[in-house]
Amino acid sequence: MFDRLGRFAARHPWPIIIGWISLTVIILLLAPNLSDVASSDTMDMLPGSAPFNQGYARLGESFPDQVVVSNVVLAIEAPAGTRVQAGAAWELVSDLTAWLTGPDAPEAITSVTSPAAGSPLLSSSLISEDGEMALIMVNLAGGPLEDSTREAIAAIDTFLADHATPGVTAAVTGSGPILGGYSDAALTSVDRTIGVTIILVVLILLLVYRSPVSPLIPLFTVGMSYVITRGIVAWMGQSLMTITSYTDVLLIVVLFGAGTDYCLFLISRFREEMAANGGAAPATERTVHRVGETITSSAGTVIVGFVSMIFAEMGLFNTTGPAMAIGIVVILLSGLTLTPALLTLLGQRAFWPGHASHRDAGRLYERISVQVSQHPAQTILVIALILTPLAVYAGGQKTTYDMLADLPADYPARAGFELLSKHMGGGQTQPINVVLTNLDPDTALAEIDHWTQAILAVDGVGDVRSLSDPLGSSRSTLSGITRVDRQLSLAAEALASFSAGDSTGSAPVLTQETLQIALNALPFVQDYLTTLETRFPQVAGDADLAAIRETLAGLPVAALTGGLDEAMAGLQTHLAGLANTFAAIPDAFYLPDGLPESLVTALNSADSGIEGDPLDLLTSRYVTADRRVARFEVILAGSPYSNEATDVVRTLRGMLPDGAAAVSGYPTVMTDLRDVMDRDTLRSFALVLLGIFIVLLFLLRAVVAPLYLIATILLSYGATMGITRLASDLLFGVDALTWWVPFFMFVMLVALGMDYNIFLMGRVKEEVAQYGTREGVHRAVAATGAIISSAGLIMAGTFGAMTAGVIIGLKQLGFAVAVGVLLDTFVIRTVLVPAIAVLLGRWNWWPGRAPKAPAASKATQESVPVTGDR
Repeated sequence: MFDRLGRFAARHPWPIIIGWISLTVIILLLAPNLSDVASSDTMDMLPGSAPFNQGYARLGESFPDQVVVSNVVLAIEAPAGTRVQAGAAWELVSDLTAWLTGPDAPEAITSVTSPAAGSPLLSSSLISEDGEMALIMVNLAGGPLEDSTREAIAAIDTFLADHATPGVTAAVTGSGPILGGYSDAALTSVDRTIGVTIILVVLILLLVYRSPVSPLIPLFTVGMSYVITRGIVAWMGQSLMTITSYTDVLLIVVLFGAGTDYCLFLISRFREEMAANGGAAPATERTVHRVGETITSSAGTVIVGFVSMIFAEMGLFNTTGPAMAIGIVVILLSGLTLTPALLTLLGQRAFWPGHASHRDAGRLYERISVQVSQHPAQTILVIALILTPLAVYAGGQKTTYDMLADLPADYPARAGFELLSKHMGGGQTQPINVVLTNLDPDTALAEIDHWTQAILAVDGVGDVRSLSDPLGSSRSTLSGITRVDRQLSLAAEALASFSAGDSTGSAPVLTQETLQIALNALPFVQDYLTTLETRFPQVAGDADLAAIRETLAGLPVAALTGGLDEAMAGLQTHLAGLANTFAAIPDAFYLPDGLPESLVTALNSADSGIEGDPLDLLTSRYVTADRRVARFEVILAGSPYSNEATDVVRTLRGMLPDGAAAVSGYPTVMTDLRDVMDRDTLRSFALVLLGIFIVLLFLLRAVVAPLYLIATILLSYGATMGITRLASDLLFGVDALTWWVPFFMFVMLVALGMDYNIFLMGRVKEEVAQYGTREGVHRAVAATGAIISSAGLIMAGTFGAMTAGVIIGLKQLGFAVAVGVLLDTFVIRTVLVPAIAVLLGRWNWWPGRAPKAPAASKATQESVPVTGDR
């Protein structure tokens, strides 16, 4: 097969090159931009069966107006020591609110909640307790990454820039800016990674070949492969699956790393063949014939590792794995066709200003291979003593699901969130929604009050807003409003304020307009008292209740005869007395469905800032009209992006009744990611290892060698994790890895690390057959050391380029894989694996037999060029 492929590439170089160029141009013109279809939204990473999706659907069914597709949270901070509801800060809040609710506001805005507009009760919850910060909550129609959302955020940024006020800080955060910032950070990381990768690859290849022409061959091959793969993956993301924004960065480093390595082996073998036989076309045929099988086997191992990720539940993994596998397939095809075609055309010019020559194996690897072959047991012991403690230390590595911590501290959305957290707590931006169903309408208010208190008692919960506490327990204005005693107490407090007079105490505060509202409310209040008597027979005949009825009946006359103050004072006293009576009744819960239309009209026409039925406004946010479904808005005490937030979600799910409750909100997304990761890690790791083990069985025709090859890779992974843990705090300023880093790190190191082992073991089989185990291993290490080390440096360099990005997780992954590849290249593959092979001898190939010498002579064997081929 590979001899025919070599002949085809040698005889038809121009059609091959033109074909690849044409395919690249077609995909560039027709395929969508991967950045446009990729998603940074963590919700897209979850499987459809995740509990979050069920909770989100339940919330949408019962409370569609409370579903937030994306939002912007604007935090206005007054100068230190001043209040935000005065001066320049309040002027900015008012102007911003007027613009956001006016005709010039962005079309994507669906609702605005501001302390400068709407219901005074609800708006008061948007002022911090220290009085220095005001929040404006802006809900948007589109998703966080849609163009309409980005345009709205840009317009808000422009408005704030144009209305900048000295001493007043205006910050923008929320799901829209955070996810938009994450997407922008991913694009920046892609651009930086591409630039650094190309520079590193060129520099390493210049050092290897000392020619300005040779580096252009892999760059041309890999560049077109990347464009083609990117287009194919973008088509997949447009119609078949959700592609994450990490995919593009990973495609760059995997394709440039693996692709350059494949080209490196081809070019090195081509140089040897040219030096031995001269002609470019024959050299190309022999190169593909001799190296093609090894490169294909190596690529096959990587493909199996990546394809195994498809069995993961996590969307991040089961889509990124196949995407990278497609990239390896494309780079393999181009490496076996396009690169040989280019070499055929260039011939000796590929090595200008030098010329094709045999590669020196290098004295370093000669000395290393001698030491390893002579002292295998001691070598294994020393390496184990060094790497095992690092692997054990890795067991304490922490992971974080904090999406904000993945962004640089100076990113506006993160800075805005931290400013808000300083005054009001980060939980305000991403509350947890608990939806409780199957309530009994007759006892719903008592159940809501019970669950409000139970949820509030959960460790990590800062506040709970529900029908019984619409503003939350931290703001006691409406706390316990579903209890009759609390309603009566509020009425008594209101009357006390009306009776207090003005600041001099000489004139009543009760204006004619307020009096008219009170008179319009009399029929409603009388009906309310009648309902109380009906629902709570124990208050029938109560003296305070009778006095209240009598006072209310005489209120119109008192208003005309000047006895209003006396009536108000008496009413206040009896309301307080009746409240005390109801306080002694355990389940004294009652709340009217709404206010009468005449009273609503009076309230709306007054200068109160109230729109619509205020009672309905409160109840509709937290309970359905039939009172069978209730909503609880849980405000976390800490960051909604922290590990502690996921602990709260798990506690809530454990305490709420099965089947009758659903939990949604961003912290539940992170909780489901955490739960899916717990399930995915062991299963996916096992599948990746099993797939690679099967490939090794097929390639090596043995059981023992594949087992210890996998064991050495696992040791390398553990030691790398230990080194990464040591370096993480020093280099990245964090003590935890982003949650997806260990998974990708494992797959990359196992698949790519095994890549080099295949090159080595292929040569070991060849040399052992001719010279026996000890001498054969010595020759194999000496022959493959330099070229595989060059390939390892290139692979490490491409992953190391990821540290130039801005997303912390990508930096961590780039550092970890780079360290792991270097460790595997210079320690595992060069020293440990050869030492084990020497120590085991013929048992390497059990249950088969040790390789036998081919018909070729020993002299012919010794003349085989040192390129790492089989």
